[in-house]
Amino acid sequence: MEPIPIILPTPSPPADEPRAVVLALNRTDRAIATHLARRVIDTLSNTYDATNTHYAVGEQSKTRLLQRGMITASPILSRGGRGGRAVALQLTTNGYEWLKIKPPRGGAQHEYLLQRLHNLLSGSSIEVRLDGKAPDLVLRYDAVQHADFLLALNEHATTFDSDAVIPHNTMVAIEIECSNPSTTIPNNLIKDRAAGLKYLIFAVMPKDEKRVIKLLRNSNQSREGVMVIDALKLLDHLRKESTNG
Repeated sequence: MEPIPIILPTPSPPADEPRAVVLALNRTDRAIATHLARRVIDTLSNTYDATNTHYAVGEQSKTRLLQRGMITASPILSRGGRGGRAVALQLTTNGYEWLKIKPPRGGAQHEYLLQRLHNLLSGSSIEVRLDGKAPDLVLRYDAVQHADFLLALNEHATTFDSDAVIPHNTMVAIEIECSNPSTTIPNNLIKDRAAGLKYLIFAVMPKDEKRVIKLLRNSNQSREGVMVIDALKLLDHLRKESTNG
């Protein structure tokens, strides 16, 4: 008796793999992306105002850009006092690649404060390398050009020595501390001193100010020329003076 042949079932053709959804970008999307590339980071309302975008249209554009992975939307504090909370938009690496621009680095809160202070402090530079250390901001203090900056320090900063006057034409470093100041401030203090910087300003978040002052008072490092200031008070003061000017 001949064996009965075994007939294997013909496999079903493979199902079509789901295709990635490609969302077309329109003129508003490009305008918002270009604005964020120029500003590095900006609040939702400022972005819509700067690009002359109606809120509803802007929200649709924001959703498309988020779905494409081209921007992030993060909660930040944009100013002191009540009502200071905002949503900040930033381009992602994908967004910068789409625009063929090299991306910056830094979290939303840190980047927002860095960019806004840089815009308001004439002659300041971001992350200039000084003998192996790159402070967040450096500026060569000018007693006339930076009078509003000095006024903000006199009104809001805490100093640790009796002679806290910054001489004219002196290099000043500003370190913006948003994440873990108990770790980053001692590290930045050592490295900034090693780079030859005498005048150091630590701009901290309001909730951290008292803790940072206590930390530095208990530090074994020299506190000469060191100041601590609420970053939002500094920003608000410079904005006010810029508007008045």
